[in-house]
Amino acid sequence: MIQGDIVSAIVGRDIHPLVAKLLVDKGINDEALLEVTFEPKVENLPPPELIPDMEEAVKLTAKFIGRKELILIWGHDDADGVTGTAILYDAIKTVGGRALYYIPDKKSKGGHSINEEGLKYAVQNDVKLIITTDCCTNSQEDIAMAKEMGIEVIVTDHHEVFVEDPDYLIVNPKRGGAYPYLSGSAVAFKFAWHLFKITNHWDIFTIVQEKPEYFVWATIGIIADRMPIFSENRAFYNKAEEIFAEHTFTFQKAYENVKGKKPSLYDLTNIISSSHTKGSYHEGVELLMTKDINVAEEIMRRLVTFSDIWYRKAEEILNEVIKDVSTSRPYIIVDLGKKGMGYLGYVANKLKEKFKMPSIALGRRDDRKVVGELRAPQGFDTLELLDSISWMLIDYGGHKVASGFSMDEAFLPSLVEEIDAFFAEKGSVDYMRAKADLVLKAEEVDDRFFKDLVKMGFLGLNAYVLIEGKLKDITDKLLSVRVIDPQGFLGLYPPDTQVRVLLQTTPDGLYLDAMEKIGD
Repeated sequence: MIQGDIVSAIVGRDIHPLVAKLLVDKGINDEALLEVTFEPKVENLPPPELIPDMEEAVKLTAKFIGRKELILIWGHDDADGVTGTAILYDAIKTVGGRALYYIPDKKSKGGHSINEEGLKYAVQNDVKLIITTDCCTNSQEDIAMAKEMGIEVIVTDHHEVFVEDPDYLIVNPKRGGAYPYLSGSAVAFKFAWHLFKITNHWDIFTIVQEKPEYFVWATIGIIADRMPIFSENRAFYNKAEEIFAEHTFTFQKAYENVKGKKPSLYDLTNIISSSHTKGSYHEGVELLMTKDINVAEEIMRRLVTFSDIWYRKAEEILNEVIKDVSTSRPYIIVDLGKKGMGYLGYVANKLKEKFKMPSIALGRRDDRKVVGELRAPQGFDTLELLDSISWMLIDYGGHKVASGFSMDEAFLPSLVEEIDAFFAEKGSVDYMRAKADLVLKAEEVDDRFFKDLVKMGFLGLNAYVLIEGKLKDITDKLLSVRVIDPQGFLGLYPPDTQVRVLLQTTPDGLYLDAMEKIGD
């Protein structure tokens, strides 16, 4: 459907036209998503085969399974990649396939893609097919190298797509057929779902009965990667919470035995995020999949201890960094050296939250290559920045507000100069306007608009709306909904003051994120 038709279909569900347009802009751009968006249950999930290349990729996988050829699941070294790896590995074994998994250390060379060390492992084990999870959409050269070694590659991923005319299969919701902000683990789930469908004739209800843990694993990935818990992701989240309350998986019991309390989904997300890889052995994958409580408890103790130590160290590094942060530029950049590896994303995110500007944390790998993590406020596109300096980068990727890169140390003196040039050309950023998904005048909206915003916020929509006009006109139209105003912004100015107000949708109501006076 074209955009106008989708908007009309949403309006037909008694949604304000401006809210309908906002939903389309936030990814509800396919009629197949409407049911699961307005009623987020797993039975309303769009069928997996709607994603481009899904049908061909799963049928190709089934051929390798039928021929008893070894399949390697290649995961990204984070909680999203770990949970996606567990899902695909277990699914292939469940339908009678032979499988291994490999997760390269993200701090190593090629940690975000297919690398030579992993390919050597694949060749040594006579692997014939690699299926990636949470990585490799744009890894043309690496995939070509694998094919030269006689290994077929199927990509499952959720990152932005830059590659043109790939000669490999890419199962990625950014290409359509699903909520574009699925996690990598949710994409892996949909791949497994379709595999079960064509091999075992399972439907979604059978998966709920036979593999309830998959919903928990997929949701851990959604939480860890900070994907919007909306539409399809909300359906996964709702089912995972229900299953979590009804079942006691081995990894749940291990947490309870070690910590003395029942875990939440967020507790387990932190634990999986603390796990380490040795390539063909990953603590997180093993913890999720083991049925042996003794093994699970042993892994859990290590991860709980490491998580506590990691957090203390992260806070120590952050506090050191904050003392010397300069805000003279429109962005923050800090160099943590070797000690920062493993903490870059955390530090960059905390700096972004504290100073409300794009933040870059640099570290050093053992091979002296520089690694960077970027985090930015909503409305700033970190990938646009990386595109502008791509000539000096080895690789880069991620999402608009959170991305990463690697580069040769020799280019480091030029890095700040190039970033300065990017910001100089871009000019000053109005973050209130840049953050807004929708900018409106007070006279363009009514109380129904705000009521429908609240309704969608309750369903998980996270959107920002900037309203400009007389303060009284705005507050009068907000009277019929719950407004969360912890800073007391609405009482700052007289009613006739011209202001602009930034509102965020949340499950609890409209959160007043910022307000400023217009003009004198």
